[in-house]
Amino acid sequence: MERSHTPGPAATRATPLKRGFSPPPPLKNNMFLTKPLMLYDGDCAFCQHWTNHWRAKTSTAIDYAPYQERHADFPQISKAACQKAVQLISINGETVSGAAAVLHAFALAGHYQSFLSMYHHLPGFAMLCEACYRFIAHHRIFLSQLFGHRGRCEIKK
Repeated sequence: MERSHTPGPAATRATPLKRGFSPPPPLKNNMFLTKPLMLYDGDCAFCQHWTNHWRAKTSTAIDYAPYQERHADFPQISKAACQKAVQLISINGETVSGAAAVLHAFALAGHYQSFLSMYHHLPGFAMLCEACYRFIAHHRIFLSQLFGHRGRCEIKK
């Protein structure tokens, strides 16, 4: 006998976080998130500039915090990973970083969902996005100076 299944509210949300996610460990001190959280380098003027831009695009769908303030809450994410790329933490503790984190954040806010779909399904697109992200992250000190942002970066090369 076949059973019919009606998708619940979780099935109707934005594209789930997929590629590049680590398995969800328990959060520290039984802490829970009410919406996804993006960790970024709060000491980097370039990172602050782009985080402010992303915050304006994602409105209230995503919370943002400098990793320097919230890193201890997420022992599954290394400090080195936070210094290397932004980290998006879903409400169940899954994490994704770099270009994938940015695309997931936009998709969860209802923007640029086609880019996230291409990231997951178009061969080579994810690799290209991550290569571009790494190039920009690796050169963010120079880019900060080029565009007149002042501040220090804790980038590890």
